Amino acid sequence: MTYALRYPEFTGRTYGVALTNKQRKNKPLIPAERLFVARALLTRPNRLDGMFSGWFEDRREHPENGLFETDFSEAEAPQVRDELLDAIRTRKGALNLWNVGNGEAMNAGQSSGPHAGGKVLSSDVHKKSDSRGLGSYRHVAITGPYEKSGPLLGNLDCSCGDADYTEMKEVNERLQIYCADIATLALFARHNPAAVRNLQATKQRMKTDVFLPFHPIDPQEDVAQLYWDQYGEELPDTAHLMMDVLYSYFKGKRTYFEIGKELLKNPWLYDMRLVNAIREGKAAFEVVANKYIFEHSNPAVPVDLKGWFRNLDRQFESTRWFRKKGFVIEKKDSPFEVVGMEYKKKGESLRLIMRADKRGQGGYPPVCIHRKYRESGPVDPFRDMDDVSYLHPFEELFLDQVEFDDSTRRNTEYRVFIPTTIPIPNSMIHDYHEALERYYPGDAEGFERRIDRIDAPNKQILKRIARYGR
Repeated sequence: MTYALRYPEFTGRTYGVALTNKQRKNKPLIPAERLFVARALLTRPNRLDGMFSGWFEDRREHPENGLFETDFSEAEAPQVRDELLDAIRTRKGALNLWNVGNGEAMNAGQSSGPHAGGKVLSSDVHKKSDSRGLGSYRHVAITGPYEKSGPLLGNLDCSCGDADYTEMKEVNERLQIYCADIATLALFARHNPAAVRNLQATKQRMKTDVFLPFHPIDPQEDVAQLYWDQYGEELPDTAHLMMDVLYSYFKGKRTYFEIGKELLKNPWLYDMRLVNAIREGKAAFEVVANKYIFEHSNPAVPVDLKGWFRNLDRQFESTRWFRKKGFVIEKKDSPFEVVGMEYKKKGESLRLIMRADKRGQGGYPPVCIHRKYRESGPVDPFRDMDDVSYLHPFEELFLDQVEFDDSTRRNTEYRVFIPTTIPIPNSMIHDYHEALERYYPGDAEGFERRIDRIDAPNKQILKRIARYGR
């Protein structure tokens, strides 16, 4: 049997840590890799060349040290460098990322250059892409840029493609991306305060510094000491990690989503303030999706699925008082990893997941994950998930479990269910049955034998699914 409908899936564009600023009601999402891109733009070309040489030699001798393993055993440094620069030029239309550097990246010394006020940090930032005829710089501003700002990162103002995409495509209109241009401004101000008008006086008056959520230059020893298993060994070379990011993205064709997932496993990149925000429930790990697949104009979504989703969305938001909040990862780093769309209310979340039936990944129609958060319990910002054995979602149907949540980094009550309180089209009844046949232990008949023992509304619908075709 095959599915009657072709199911799409949510895919990740960016993965980062999102802060909740209730005062200003924005939610800045901070991806670590954008700060490494910012560091490259701020580094002089001759220094980048030297960093590249050191990185290449290390990765040729120790490929396992890389963010992603590479094989340079038969390669020479000039060849790999040229390939990387060609890839940057192809992707961006220019080599600004490699050729600008330091003060020129910020239009320093000009009236539109970096300036600090008590609440706002602003500057022109050099564009990384080909900007002929459009101006070489764009103006960016951070409201709440300091470690003692309240609220922290209260507004991120940038007109780059990354920021515009996030604003247009996100289901959560509060989300703002901490893009590479915003990161460039913050990184420059933190490490070059004398080159920012009024910053020295502002820092002295407020007894604070510019906030960096991640540190792409100086590993954070206080965080490493508490959370890094290898603490006591030499801290990693961040210049090498920067080259890993550039090579993986431009030449290795890894996505920012993939790179971000690997980077965020390194505790020594985090500022302790960000770690504390995660521990206190004021920050969580979230995703910017490549596409909101239920857009009205999306022809890839079958009509039956669109109608089913409209009913589900209306029920979640109108009768169960959940609100769409964005996207998160479920079953991270496993064969069953999936991006889910999240609805939340106090103490609970619902996450809609589905998988396209392609590339042998084991597709399935949509199911929901219900998580309940405990009032107390440990938060583990850097838990190693390598020892976790995840199951296929259809193997877990209607089982009450406790599972670690990647977004909040704590254990929660966890249940996977098929929504039965809204009408299900016959085509999807067929497909739920097919998924049970493929994935459920004991197939659809085994599921039918369990129905009377599970806690679920409208069990007759579940029985109809289990008995479909008989």
